[in-house]
Amino acid sequence: MGSSRLILHFCLILPLFVGNLSLGADPYFQASCVNTAGNYTANSTYQANLNTIFSQLTSHPDFNNGFYNLSAGQNSNHVNAVALCRGDRNQDECNTCLNETVSELRQRCPLYKEVVGWSEFCTLRYANRDLFGELETSPGSCLLNTQDVTDADRFNQALDNLLTSLSRLATAGGPRRKYAADNSTVGVFQTVYAMVQCSPDLSEEECGDCLSVAKDGIGGCCLGKIGCRILRPSCFLRYESVPFYQTPLPLPSPPPSPPPPPQSSTEGNGNQTTFMIINVVALVVGTLVLLVTSICIFQRTRNTRQHLLATDDDEVIRNDSLQFDFATVGAATNNFSDANKLGQGGFGAVYKGVLPNGQEGNTSRVVGTYGYMAPEYAMRGQFSVKSDVFSFGVIVLEIVSGQKNNCFRNGETVEDLISSAWKYWRQGTAMNIIDPTLRDVTLPMPSQPAFLMHSNIDSDMSSSMVSESYQSKIEELPLCQNEASITDLLLERKL
Repeated sequence: MGSSRLILHFCLILPLFVGNLSLGADPYFQASCVNTAGNYTANSTYQANLNTIFSQLTSHPDFNNGFYNLSAGQNSNHVNAVALCRGDRNQDECNTCLNETVSELRQRCPLYKEVVGWSEFCTLRYANRDLFGELETSPGSCLLNTQDVTDADRFNQALDNLLTSLSRLATAGGPRRKYAADNSTVGVFQTVYAMVQCSPDLSEEECGDCLSVAKDGIGGCCLGKIGCRILRPSCFLRYESVPFYQTPLPLPSPPPSPPPPPQSSTEGNGNQTTFMIINVVALVVGTLVLLVTSICIFQRTRNTRQHLLATDDDEVIRNDSLQFDFATVGAATNNFSDANKLGQGGFGAVYKGVLPNGQEGNTSRVVGTYGYMAPEYAMRGQFSVKSDVFSFGVIVLEIVSGQKNNCFRNGETVEDLISSAWKYWRQGTAMNIIDPTLRDVTLPMPSQPAFLMHSNIDSDMSSSMVSESYQSKIEELPLCQNEASITDLLLERKL
């Protein structure tokens, strides 16, 4: 009976003993001596380099949040070591754990080039290859509490949810520490406590992958047990039915960024001077551009409003720039007084006159009919030296045909002389327009008359339209009558 009570008492206090194990000899220490990596000889350079790393680990002055990455030697004697202390332990506890781990590995794995050791509060691994930043999930180990949980389904569900939450927290821990611990209730009277940790040189994704592998190891090692440790080179997890972790030490604040070097007063004044020069140059250039643009716009507008007088054979002068009403010209010439008469011109008498604005000029009293006027002048008031050529041509046609320009008789038909001449020319019978007494005379090849209506109409269409329009005007006049009328008063030349 006494023995049964003693055994029961031992089973009750065993979880507390496991959860609060002191930093003495660790009965749950685990080590993996990697045979495939080879061995080194005693008192060799490789052993000397390994001893150097061991010395640095046990006396390192900087805590570095419990993570160390050390190396020594070169080539085949090169040794790399990575050590990680649990996230809830301080520097003294970390150094003590690493010192004991070094002693255990020297005894358990002598002359092995590659070794992994797991103590309760730290992990140490070394090898003749790169270890820093490398995700490694093997070799591994598992420790379990043999006691079963009372409600396996509820316990396993609560544990799964807790480990998933802790994994998210640890992976997001950053490059200084990837550690998380917490608890969750199972039913009314039970609580599960768990902790996870990754080597901080892993990325967030690599840490998550490593913890996922460790979590999957529960099913083959300690499913349904009240306590378990899953150990991997790059990460580990642990859960118990009693508390076993402490509040983690707060991470130190990152060092502040160095302030920018102050600018000297000379440099500041130079920058201000440069800024002022840029502003002044920009202002001057902008003003010049605006001034030149304004002048160009004004000059262009002014040029479009000016009416140029004809100075060569191709210039056309608008009639309205030289035209005055009869009363104005009559008053300027004293009603065409003989005292103001200067002489006789080709279009009639020429008179001197003074306009109301004081301008003095010459004018002629033009008498004639539409038959002698160029169509562009008669219809739109435009005239040039070509207008005189047209009038002269009409006179020549009258001479060679012996008929009036507005009364050309062709048998029983009466037409205007210009339209008939153009019709005969296009038909190839131009000789029909010539008076029979002159038909033996050979004439040079004439050019098409300058019948102009619209500048964008083909020459044939323009000629036809002008002829028809011009014919309509002629038909309004009595045929075969030489009724002279004053058609316009033109100022032939401004002084």
